[in-house]
Amino acid sequence: MRALLLTMRLRRAFFFVFTVSSSIFAASTIPEPPYASFVQVKAQLAFIDCLDEVQELVKGNVPPNAEAVVEATFEAAKRGNTEAQYTMGVILFVGKAVPLNYDAAVGWLNQAAKNGHLKALRNLGTCYKRGYGVPIDLEKSVDCYMRAAKGGESDAQFNLGAAYLLGTGNKKGSQSRRRLAQEGCGSGEP
Repeated sequence: MRALLLTMRLRRAFFFVFTVSSSIFAASTIPEPPYASFVQVKAQLAFIDCLDEVQELVKGNVPPNAEAVVEATFEAAKRGNTEAQYTMGVILFVGKAVPLNYDAAVGWLNQAAKNGHLKALRNLGTCYKRGYGVPIDLEKSVDCYMRAAKGGESDAQFNLGAAYLLGTGNKKGSQSRRRLAQEGCGSGEP
């Protein structure tokens, strides 16, 4: 009984402090209401809970709860989770659990790349190279590969080396490209 009374008192105290502080700081620069961070954390946790199924979707296999997995990934991506943004791009690119949509995939990959996701940047390079969702642009392709390769992404290093050997893209900085390509070939990545 005492625990229940203590819990009720703590809730009242929290409510009082919260309402008083809310009215005091109403004109402050807090960008979102307090519940937004809870919603963001909830979206992140839902995405984390379904990571095994997400990996299956990325591989092209459709798990039984694919709709819930895509929804959790979308919510986390929408709320700024870089890994979820990349995964959403790949899910849309694969097109197994959702309709294939290169334009939307490129949008999510762009978001993730802007947030520093190296695999997203490498995949964006491939989209520019092949024309998936964007016009073919070998210069942009090589630029994406170069930025990801500088970050240590071994597949981007390999792709950059292949672009260098095939003569696509800009010849400027060919010595650094050759070095990055060599690093990619010797990185031990499958």
